[in-house]
Amino acid sequence: MVALVTYNALPPYEKGIVKINGTEVLVLPETFKPKSPANILLSDKNWQLLLKHKDALEKVIIFAGKKRSGALEIIDLACQSFHDKKDCLYFVLCWHELPEKFERLAQHGISEKQYVSFSDGKLPCHEGPLLKGYLHDYLDERELKTSTNHRQRR
Repeated sequence: MVALVTYNALPPYEKGIVKINGTEVLVLPETFKPKSPANILLSDKNWQLLLKHKDALEKVIIFAGKKRSGALEIIDLACQSFHDKKDCLYFVLCWHELPEKFERLAQHGISEKQYVSFSDGKLPCHEGPLLKGYLHDYLDERELKTSTNHRQRR
């Protein structure tokens, strides 16, 4: 199972589990609302749903936007919640306050292979296409590996 977490809407997906390319994807839009560092809480309903599926998750794609929206706190909470499974975390970072986000990720031992940053020149940032694109790329790569392993076993 793969999870996709953002504090914005993510059309056409709504909250819940959907099947994409044969893989279950837990879509959690509008997490930590309203956007604020004070609202990045372990008790958030979406975050609790994510943690309920923690053992089944192979990848968790998380959007961390502006600092004033709680980006640093999202990184902290994700790394604390998945301290025993940090390899499954992948962060999508918008261009705002990147040095601080990079530093925070490094403090938690998150490697450069576990995040991507983007600048779309828009205010607010439009992370939706990038999140969905990364999700589909990951699922396509996963499917390719699975089919290649299956052929090699024959």
